[in-house]
Amino acid sequence: MLNYLIRRSFQGILLVIAVSVLVSLLLNIMPGDPMEHLVSEKVSDEKKEELRAEWGLDKPWYVQYFRWAARVLHGDLGTSLDTNLSISDSLKSRIPVSLKLCGSALILQLLISIPLGLIAAYNQGGAFDRFIMGYSMITAGIPTFWIGMVLILIFSVWLGLFPVSGYTSVKHFVLPVLAMVLGGVSSNIRLTRSEVLGVIREKYVTTAYAKGLDERHVRYGHVLRNALVLIVVSTFMSLPWIIAGSVVMEKVFAMPGMGAWMVDAVIVTDFPVVRACLLVISVLVVISNMLGDICAAILDPRIRASISGGAQ
Repeated sequence: MLNYLIRRSFQGILLVIAVSVLVSLLLNIMPGDPMEHLVSEKVSDEKKEELRAEWGLDKPWYVQYFRWAARVLHGDLGTSLDTNLSISDSLKSRIPVSLKLCGSALILQLLISIPLGLIAAYNQGGAFDRFIMGYSMITAGIPTFWIGMVLILIFSVWLGLFPVSGYTSVKHFVLPVLAMVLGGVSSNIRLTRSEVLGVIREKYVTTAYAKGLDERHVRYGHVLRNALVLIVVSTFMSLPWIIAGSVVMEKVFAMPGMGAWMVDAVIVTDFPVVRACLLVISVLVVISNMLGDICAAILDPRIRASISGGAQ
């Protein structure tokens, strides 16, 4: 297992490096000049060139990348061109907001989708199954930001139960988390139902019933445990989509998270901020994939044996 984790860590580092190089290349070819957004029109061309040289924007993209990478290795993510503040210090206040939003949505999606998918599978073809599958098919095609705006209209504007924006209390997170859960739970429900139906047809489940094991033991000890393997891996693999959804929710609900900051940085061509945010996101994705592999190995002895080279 240790050798596997070392190998996966090495692959994750290579992936992060590849993403950072690709991001730097795309930022270089992206239309727009940072000077047009970050410097007043009254500033002379000579001063603009001085600032361009000071910020390193007059160098080729690969030179800018290696300079940035060297600073990152020393723990310095650079300075925002827009605010002239340390990016590391700004991220310290913004990352917790995004993690609270993504983490809450992820946990609630699992707590809701797994029981509903399990019940739908055991009542295949019934009224509850048809209702759940109909709901999941409808919500799968509805954008998350639209759900968020509808929730604002109903619970904030009409009923006045929750604030429209902010992040200082639990009430500020209710609507954005609810929007992400309502929009993202459908795929997990369908996956859970499909996996449970597949496991139910396995011979070892029939054998468990033939041995006289009670329904609860078979349902949770055999069916759900084996179905959870793919569900857990898929959940961790879906983290990039959850992060993408949080970016939209942060903009809709005016929350000062990392995703909203990155969108604003793209608009004003604040390249150091974009690089830093995408670096953090890529690291989170790599870590989530590794956690998914570890959880799958814990749940499934066959995966654990293959990872350990056949040793149990």
